[in-house]
Amino acid sequence: MIAQGRHAEVEELVAEVAVTNTGGTDVLLQGGKVRQLVEAAPASWTVGDLFSPALSQVTLFVTSVWVVCAFSYYGHVFSSPLALEERYHMELEGQYFAVFLAAAAELPGLLVAMLIIDADGVGRRLTLLFFFLAASATALVVPFLLDSTSFLIGNMVLKGLINTPFCVMYIFAAELFPTTHRASGIALTSSASRVAGALSPVITAWSITQSITLTYQLFAIAMGIGAMTCISFDFETSKSQLSNFAGDVMSNVSKQPERRPLLPKGAA
Repeated sequence: MIAQGRHAEVEELVAEVAVTNTGGTDVLLQGGKVRQLVEAAPASWTVGDLFSPALSQVTLFVTSVWVVCAFSYYGHVFSSPLALEERYHMELEGQYFAVFLAAAAELPGLLVAMLIIDADGVGRRLTLLFFFLAASATALVVPFLLDSTSFLIGNMVLKGLINTPFCVMYIFAAELFPTTHRASGIALTSSASRVAGALSPVITAWSITQSITLTYQLFAIAMGIGAMTCISFDFETSKSQLSNFAGDVMSNVSKQPERRPLLPKGAA
């Protein structure tokens, strides 16, 4: 509402919340006044604005990372049971159990990400970079694990490493796009990832008929592309102010974002 210039309505709403919670408005700082934004939201905009100079880098970054994540995640889900069947002649029941274990292995990676994405000196970008590099290295090693137990454990580790960047991107993408374009930006970029996810079984089905090693090399290459994307785009949103307008984005999400006060003097 503030981004749309509806300041009076916001102040009324804040006062209503105060009355509901405490019975009065005495608790409001500065009488419940809110910051007046100088810039007004555009009257209208199109999807093409996501590719404007102000947002094109963010759109390209988010799309690239999500495409890599979707291709690797869904490709691995599809191909790992086939690899177990082809290499170890594992029965269908065993394949289901292997998929269950691989899914359970996603939890430790998510817990690690939860601990480090807000850590000083780490943030979202370096978290993505760490998991991409670890996943790429693991994907190169897994096909050379010869016995079924070590191969299964390797796939569990790989699944967890692939899944974590996928989940972190939902946080990162929401913080990268400004308020005026956040919903459409996430919708467009995540849609691109779903296309990659739909194509991944087709590609991995072909590759696994050629070689199991080739299939995992494709995952390693994809994760490597994700790592290079994180290196190429110096974005970080941890402990930074979220952008309201497209013009604010690059100053707010650069590696050393410009720190601006959330509230002007005399406003709550």
